[in-house]
Amino acid sequence: MNILLWIIQAFLCIIFLVVGSIKISQPFSKLRILFGDWVDDFTREQIKFIGALEIIGAAGIVLPMVFNLASRITSIAALGLAAIAVGAALVNFSRVKYGDLLVNIIFCALAIFVAFGRNGFF
Repeated sequence: MNILLWIIQAFLCIIFLVVGSIKISQPFSKLRILFGDWVDDFTREQIKFIGALEIIGAAGIVLPMVFNLASRITSIAALGLAAIAVGAALVNFSRVKYGDLLVNIIFCALAIFVAFGRNGFF
């Protein structure tokens, strides 16, 4: 189970780190091309904030376990990433983008699995 949790943690870390970095570093006009028209519903500052949260969550889902710190930090970060995925799912649901919604649900489920797995529930 530990190996499966590590694989999922690494996957989520890479995804959220890349997406968050893009949201922080790219100009607003390029974000629309990369992510779609949902970015029009948010200000540049809001998207930067979401990107920062994604980067913090990506770091928090892996680094505490790498440095043998409290596993609760990993669980809290995983729940934070799940909350971000729920928010993204709500945006996609309101825009009737069911393919993207499915991806958000999968990310949310994986993050919740990590949060509970690192607390010994599995």
